[in-house]
Amino acid sequence: MKRLVLGVLTFSLILGLSGCSDDNSSDEINNGVKKYSELPIKKDLSYFETPQNIAGNIMSRLNQMPLSSYEKGLEFGSNRNIREERFHKVFNIDKYSVNAVGNVQINSKGFNEFEIDDFEKKLKEEFAKSIQHIRDRYKKIDKHIRIINLNIPVKYSKYSKTVASIEITNIALLKKLNYSKAMLLSNFVKEELNNKYISQYIVPSTKKTNFKTIIDYEDDSYYDGFKIKADAKVLNELGKANKGQDIITELTLHVFYSQYGNISTNEETKFVVTSFKLKSSDKRFITNKYINSIDTAQSFDNTYFIESDDADMSMKEDD
Repeated sequence: MKRLVLGVLTFSLILGLSGCSDDNSSDEINNGVKKYSELPIKKDLSYFETPQNIAGNIMSRLNQMPLSSYEKGLEFGSNRNIREERFHKVFNIDKYSVNAVGNVQINSKGFNEFEIDDFEKKLKEEFAKSIQHIRDRYKKIDKHIRIINLNIPVKYSKYSKTVASIEITNIALLKKLNYSKAMLLSNFVKEELNNKYISQYIVPSTKKTNFKTIIDYEDDSYYDGFKIKADAKVLNELGKANKGQDIITELTLHVFYSQYGNISTNEETKFVVTSFKLKSSDKRFITNKYINSIDTAQSFDNTYFIESDDADMSMKEDD
């Protein structure tokens, strides 16, 4: 997902309606593109909540963030690599501290002024090896998943003459898929780096940080829930049969964004919904807002009107 915009922090998804075949026997999977039927099935988001996965997601986002005009100007005609500078600002180590998702302190009191330079050099060498291990491991992590056998009630309503919406006004069942884990930041960084040399010098933290993996959705003062716009023609036909009441039976989710910095009490990793399925329809609601490999009809004003019911869906994973 090379063209994701990191600043997107809301969950007002504009979705298209399309069919999806589970039979991918005639389709080859190349260049990291996974068919819908190839996505791994998970029960919830707890599988992702590990220090190395969270750090790997931050690394991936840093690599994908486009450079601003100012940054391009700094990089143009010089030997500077702004992306690498951005990365080293977030992930770095010296003789006093480790910055890797969060900041923890290094106990270097046992080294005198003649030894401290060699100590710092050793720390940096070991840190670089640990960071590379995280990068390599994250390439194999399931970033796009399916959650099936859901029973989340929704209701339809008319948004306009040509657009209707689906809403989850009670999001308790959606929130059950979230996961959180409280950890001392020092323990988190030790597990993240998986490095015995560095770990022996990390000063224990005094307060726990709550690490959360959540499904991102719209949340403001007027509405608290999951809201989708789609082709009114299709929803109107479904609504006639089910009286505007339906159930989401399946979601596809893609990890999108993790915070980073000197975390104190909370850290969040967000998943976005890339498609869902309703009990009353054999079709699949799909968004190309977060996917750059998808077959949908032409869009208009950010609302997708699907011309074909047999469009297939594939997701391109991060490199």
